[in-house]
Amino acid sequence: MCPGLDWPCPPARLLLAVEYRRNLAGLAVYMGQQLAVAVEDLGRLDSSGPPDGNALYERFITWIERKREVPVSRPRGTAGDGWAGPETPGS
Repeated sequence: MCPGLDWPCPPARLLLAVEYRRNLAGLAVYMGQQLAVAVEDLGRLDSSGPPDGNALYERFITWIERKREVPVSRPRGTAGDGWAGPETPGS
């Protein structure tokens, strides 16, 4: 698919994103599994030491689009809202 480029190359990423467009968690799990396989394979093939985990994480995981999380409002009484909490008896 991408001669001379490491998988997942940009065209492979696009195909994976389309295939998993309704299941980003599934894509993350799949790519995590592929990352684990790559670590194992590269560790076996390269006797100079363990593979660079940060580079592999960047290659396999960070390109996955993340949905925006819905912000959760803080409950009353948390720092920053000026409320000190309920009064205790005897205070």
